[in-house]
Amino acid sequence: MVIAPLNPAAAPYVPTDRNKVATQVLTEITQANGVLLINAIELLPEQDFADALHPTVEGAGILSRYIAAQMSLHPELSGLEPAKKASQ
Repeated sequence: MVIAPLNPAAAPYVPTDRNKVATQVLTEITQANGVLLINAIELLPEQDFADALHPTVEGAGILSRYIAAQMSLHPELSGLEPAKKASQ
C-alpha cells in the first residue's frame, strides 16, 4: 500500500493531525496483515506536481523509483521473493 505524495502547495488545506492519524491507522492495519506500507506523503517538492494532485512526468518517475526501492528492501512483504530456479 502506498500513501501518495501530498503537494506541499495543498498542505495548508489538509489538517496535519488528520494525516498523522490516517498514517497511524494505515500503519496498524498493514502491520497486522503483513502488508508493506510505503509512505511517500512528503516525497515530492511542489515543482514535481502538474497540479494540486498529480505529479509531473518527472515526479511520477521519482515516485515509481521510490516505490521500487522500498519494495526491494522488503521482498517478503512485497511479493518480490526471488524466483526459484527450475529443476534440471
